[in-house]
Amino acid sequence: MWWTLRVKRPRWTPEAFSGEDVPMPALRHHARTAACRTVLLLLTTLAVVAQKPAEGPAPGELKLQTEMQKLAAQQAQWCLEHRQCEEGLRVLAEAGESPAVAKLKKALESATPAVESPLLPVKRKEWRQRRAVLGLQLMSAALKAQALARAQAAFVSVREDLEPARAVKALVELVRAARDDKDVALASRILLTAESALSDSKERLLMRTVREELALREGVLLKAEGRPMVAWVALPVGWKAGAKDVAVQVALEGAGSNFLGALRNFRQQRGERNVILVVPCTLSNTNALDAARYPDYDAATLAANEARDGRRFDFDAQGLTGILEVLRRDYGAAPRFSVTGFSGGGMLTWWWILHRPADLEHALLACGNFQGPPPADKPEFTAPGPDIHLLIGEKDGFNEEVFGQKPGIIGQTDAGEAAARAFGLSRITRRVISGAGHDSFAAEVWKLHDPLRR
Repeated sequence: MWWTLRVKRPRWTPEAFSGEDVPMPALRHHARTAACRTVLLLLTTLAVVAQKPAEGPAPGELKLQTEMQKLAAQQAQWCLEHRQCEEGLRVLAEAGESPAVAKLKKALESATPAVESPLLPVKRKEWRQRRAVLGLQLMSAALKAQALARAQAAFVSVREDLEPARAVKALVELVRAARDDKDVALASRILLTAESALSDSKERLLMRTVREELALREGVLLKAEGRPMVAWVALPVGWKAGAKDVAVQVALEGAGSNFLGALRNFRQQRGERNVILVVPCTLSNTNALDAARYPDYDAATLAANEARDGRRFDFDAQGLTGILEVLRRDYGAAPRFSVTGFSGGGMLTWWWILHRPADLEHALLACGNFQGPPPADKPEFTAPGPDIHLLIGEKDGFNEEVFGQKPGIIGQTDAGEAAARAFGLSRITRRVISGAGHDSFAAEVWKLHDPLRR
């Protein structure tokens, strides 16, 4: 590693950086002092760098990975000898890539399969026990290297091979490691995995504590009970256990489906406001359901909601209702909530305004889309209903049309406003934000929570 020191002459002493004049007789003394401090800083920096965990797997991890690949190859070889071809090809997928593995694969593909050997169940049990031992050793080595992602991957690879009690113990180790990890997405997903597996009161308390710490530090994923939906949640800075009637702001992301990014943006602009921030991972906000943008939903869930025939609104509404119930039970959330929808997130915002306005404190549409038709029956609410704020960017490129299709944001906002007014929802204000483009207007959202604006 090369280090470059840039020195401004002739005044390069510590005092020079503070703007103070240095008497000439003291210059040499200060120069020696500065040099000593520079060397000390360099040594300290190198020591810190030396303490950082390696980017790639440590030698111990690589050795264990090789042992697991050898085990897979040994399994496949046994299967070839006993013509258990389907089993052999399945386990060979974990043997890595090498000429020997390629040769073994070709032999399995060309062999004539036999009926299942009576020895196969015994061998499976033996292999699973060995895989479990190696997998847990690999997980421990990764945790020692402070590589939580690799530790989780090691656990997942052998979870089905573990006895239930040992799987729980491993999950507790991962939860403890997640506590201090900077990757909140990874830490959150470990907690979601642990949630259904940990039943002991001490384990549940640990999981709840870690979840609260993450939610206060940056954000954490919560899952609705009995529903597949998950949502990013950030607790306010001053939140403490036992809090009551804490305001809730739901922020619905647009078609980009960058839910964690939306959480970070709104959280940063929330400041010290005592409001729980919720960014649900919705489906109605976008077009095609790209699995890469929805890592917390399985393929079956996405496939079941691919059609845009109303089922996405059902998924989102039921899921968000479940998330809010968890927030009220565990975090003291208020009975009603505020909602904002940016771009495609406007779909569910308008849905809630027109179907369940009594749930809302207020709503803000930020360059929001609207999809009709409105419900046939007027929803129940106390007149005049919640405050509804419609914000449009003056220079939004989607104002007139959206990807060549009309109406654009202005026309869709007109349709949504007309539907709301037809139901008697009259507390509606509309503004065009000068100079703004297609924007979530997060700062405007938070102003609505300030006492003088309420």
